[in-house]
Amino acid sequence: MADKLIPPTEEYIIALKDHLVSTYSGEDSRVREIREHRQLQKKVQLEDKFRVSNIEYRDPAISEEIFAVTNALAADPPKLTVIPTKSNRGEKGESNATKREHFTMELLRIIGQHPSGHTFQKWADACAGDGGGWSKVVWKKDMWDHVYSVSVSDFNDDVEKDDDGNPVIRKTAAKKQKDAREDAKQEAGPPLEWLPVDVTSVYPLWYGSKLGEIIELQNRPVFEAFMQFRIRRNKEGNIVRLGTDVPSEALGLGVNQEGLPSSIEFIEHWDGKFVTYVVKSVNLKGEATSAKVKQIEHGYPRVPYFFAPGITMNWWRNIKVGWSISHTKKWLVEYVSYLRTIMEQYAARDILPPLSREFAVESQQFFGKDGEPAPSEDYEPAEIINNFPAGSQLRPITLPTASANITTELALTQQQMDTMSAPRAPAVLQGLEGAGFATNLAIELGNKRYTPFVVSLQQGLADITRFIWAVIKSKVKEDIWLHDETTDPKTKKARGWIALGPKDLGTGVVVNWRLPVDQASTEVIRSRYWHERLQAGTAHFDQAVEAMGDNPDEVRIGKVIDRIRESEWYVELQEQALREEVVDGGLLDQAMEMQQVAETGMLPGGMPPGGAPPGGEGIPPELMAALAGGPPPGGAPPAGPPMAPAGGGLPPGGQVPDVGALSQAAGGGAVTRPKLGLGPPNGSVRGIGPGAVMPTRSATVGKL
Repeated sequence: MADKLIPPTEEYIIALKDHLVSTYSGEDSRVREIREHRQLQKKVQLEDKFRVSNIEYRDPAISEEIFAVTNALAADPPKLTVIPTKSNRGEKGESNATKREHFTMELLRIIGQHPSGHTFQKWADACAGDGGGWSKVVWKKDMWDHVYSVSVSDFNDDVEKDDDGNPVIRKTAAKKQKDAREDAKQEAGPPLEWLPVDVTSVYPLWYGSKLGEIIELQNRPVFEAFMQFRIRRNKEGNIVRLGTDVPSEALGLGVNQEGLPSSIEFIEHWDGKFVTYVVKSVNLKGEATSAKVKQIEHGYPRVPYFFAPGITMNWWRNIKVGWSISHTKKWLVEYVSYLRTIMEQYAARDILPPLSREFAVESQQFFGKDGEPAPSEDYEPAEIINNFPAGSQLRPITLPTASANITTELALTQQQMDTMSAPRAPAVLQGLEGAGFATNLAIELGNKRYTPFVVSLQQGLADITRFIWAVIKSKVKEDIWLHDETTDPKTKKARGWIALGPKDLGTGVVVNWRLPVDQASTEVIRSRYWHERLQAGTAHFDQAVEAMGDNPDEVRIGKVIDRIRESEWYVELQEQALREEVVDGGLLDQAMEMQQVAETGMLPGGMPPGGAPPGGEGIPPELMAALAGGPPPGGAPPAGPPMAPAGGGLPPGGQVPDVGALSQAAGGGAVTRPKLGLGPPNGSVRGIGPGAVMPTRSATVGKL
């Protein structure tokens, strides 16, 4: 279909623009009205005759609600799950799906960053606040100008001679060029841009349910447009195009012509094959003048604009915006503002009430033109009203108080506004222990408030994802590098630099985006629901993990790593690594020396403690007795826990005597400390003899 399209003319684009602007004028007015409420600029509809002061109450309910919903939608980044189809299941397919997930989420984070805020936040804000969000993704080839400029002619082969003197190419110029291009890609970043689009400036033309054409309008400063597109005005003020050989100082001619606007209308038109730019303004006679300044074949698989509607009706067709989340409250907010403003007028009146001047009977009366006393019909705060019969005093006029009906009406309206929101998941989970209807209902109630916007944004993200993958395959045609800070479950470290290119983007996957808008209680309910289904055998592992937003392959790898870390050989390796790491500090050397004395009675090198010669001279009798497994001098200590079997002199429990405190222990009992080091294999202890085992309990009386 796109191949058969012909380039649109300047006249066609301007006529289409005028038609679409007229068609969507009602939707534009609806958006502008809700924005007035949101910015508290909507004037209260109260007649001047009821106003005592200029103060107005403008209810912030719409503004607060949109901010709250937008924060719920965009506070946390959306989560992508890529699921291989049945034919691509397996370790390779799941690994590729996981790679796509992390790459795409990080890519959208990077290409959506702008000084005014992230595109996804603005898109979600427009979806919930305006009633529809629009965004576009474009390929920015100029971002890779430096990459494309790297040529093989910039490098030479690295040639060395082997032992026989023959030349050997160690690194070719082509390999150097490839490495240089990859480095340039990492430095330049991805050549894509994700931009938010104002819903009041975009005008789609639908071909049934497909976006066939679209126009985006902008007002740009004249000088900017003249410089960018090499145009100027002639003597009559008409826009004319200049050649590429015109010097830049000549481009500014005619910009500041008197009587002409300082801005220019910029029209951007897209269809399935072409993108066209047209500028439009008026000349000195007030007549329209325009010029087509650019037209190219974009080469995209579709029009690069993406729509996320808000609340819609089943009979609506060919729309560019739905209803805001606060649209149904608009009239109630206006009514509350009206009632509160009336009450403020009552307050202002009561502060400075009108006064009545009374004259004495014999005094001169105030008469009007008709010969009758002239009372005041309208009054202002602190106004003096001439009254009859005459008196001589100023007295405040007693006015009725505010009707109780106003207060009642205000309370009822406010209550209705508060109850219009859909119910949420309960904060307390009592009574929801079972799986099935109750838990599913709680999840649905928690999400119902945001459902129209969540569904639209998730679908829009899926469309953007597939579009970006197609652009990488058809336009970029090379690997794109990103630096991913998320943790790899295999290494437990940041993933670092990852690349994704056309070779990684085959078919055979399902794309699912999920916005994490659930409350914590809803997440607990979901987790409980799937765990109970697993226990009941009504769901399988991958199904449950994917439903909770995780990747089955990463969970399986993580569980294997956890089992490995709990194994005995892994613990021994950790102890060995720790010993090697801290041995230079001397502390572990001393501990190991104490352990060797306890096990062999000898210091390293065969020297007994204190310099005693071999044979035991110089070793305290208590230590010799403990090492030999016999009672200390003076008799056996009181009965305690059993000693190790097979003549082992160390107590059970995996601990050794504290030699520094052994001679001071009551009755020669050992003061225990944790055993350091790996020790010999199979649970044996050096110096004790065959059959000895590691102790499991302390030898100190009464201690375990």
